Amino acid sequence: MNIEIRSLAPHDLPEADRIFRLAFGTFLGLPEPLGFMGDADLVGTRWRAAPAASLGAYVDGNMLVGSNLMANWGSHVDRGACPGVVFNAMVAETGEPMLFSTALLPASLARFAFERHYPRLDVRLATAARLSAAFPYVSPATHAQHDTDPRTTIPAGDSRRSGYRHVVDGGYFDNFGVATAAEWLNAELLALEQANKLPPRVLLIEICEEPSCSSTMPTGDLAPGGPRRSLPYQLFAPVSALYQMRGAAQRSRNRWHVALLRQRWAPRVDIQSVLFPYPLEAGPMSWHLSETEKGEILRSWNESPIKAARQAVGAFLDAAGAPAGSQP
Repeated sequence: MNIEIRSLAPHDLPEADRIFRLAFGTFLGLPEPLGFMGDADLVGTRWRAAPAASLGAYVDGNMLVGSNLMANWGSHVDRGACPGVVFNAMVAETGEPMLFSTALLPASLARFAFERHYPRLDVRLATAARLSAAFPYVSPATHAQHDTDPRTTIPAGDSRRSGYRHVVDGGYFDNFGVATAAEWLNAELLALEQANKLPPRVLLIEICEEPSCSSTMPTGDLAPGGPRRSLPYQLFAPVSALYQMRGAAQRSRNRWHVALLRQRWAPRVDIQSVLFPYPLEAGPMSWHLSETEKGEILRSWNESPIKAARQAVGAFLDAAGAPAGSQP
């Protein structure tokens, strides 16, 4: 079998649209996957916007098996044609997040947006993903020097022109993305409340890399400790403590964020959570998955926790599409 990636041909648009609906509809567990997004023109409009940035995956020369439309992501988000994405990174000098977003951020998060620090500049999607997953020591802290970039609009006297701003892994600040999602959702609901357009229900999905998601309430069991250590352990104990605290503190914060968000909007908005835990002990953390890791992910798709989560998402969408006053 030979797989080739090339420009998506115009005559393949209907098949690309069918594959897109089938993939997302199946993922969400819809009873009729091809009915995903109704009669919306999901692929054609994006292809017409930038044909050169629309790619297809072809098997043995002519059989289309998938597509990727990379053009003008932000504009498609505005039209509701594709979801908005926020990649979290962190500024090493300040400890504040730096957000790479394809959607408009609310005022509470806008000051952390990449475009606020680097006006009129942009990064590739792969770069944003790399900056949000820069493993300590494995990946160096990245930097940008605004003073020598003629495209920047930062005034000469602005303190942001004073040198480098190093960006490190977003996990230092928000490893799970729940804090950013909760703050964004609360701001959007406030805006919808002012416009008298509050939705009756909202679904918050958390995809996790281990059996226990970050917003899951603890069981009350004591966490296992470590072995007795010798004197050399004192050299790296502070670093180990900081690393362990990062996960434990963020998990506690995530639980409170979700709980307070539900409390704030109940009973007008029913905020539901669906968790997709990874059934194995820990998910793969490498950038390039091995064949074994890919197989484990595919097998876990049919494990009972994942099947239950898929059914919950499907039930939510079925209820959201039901006529007003009907019972879910």
